[in-house]
Amino acid sequence: MTNSQRDRRSTFLTGLLLVVLLAGGCSSQQLFEAIRENRLQHCEEIPIPQQTACKAQYEPDYDEYRREREALGDEQ
Repeated sequence: MTNSQRDRRSTFLTGLLLVVLLAGGCSSQQLFEAIRENRLQHCEEIPIPQQTACKAQYEPDYDEYRREREALGDEQ
């Protein structure tokens, strides 16, 4: 599977996951965690030297994400 195919597959699966979770009435935190897990799994599929940087992008937990998002809202 080429990188382009893998990216399209990952994007499709993320989109599908969003639809399923939203249709199921899940919370924002559940949605955040599901997307985060999907992205972390994608990091496992890339070459080992790049995995640490990839995983670091998804390190913040939901509470940190929520605080950052609220701070951005306060600035507007």
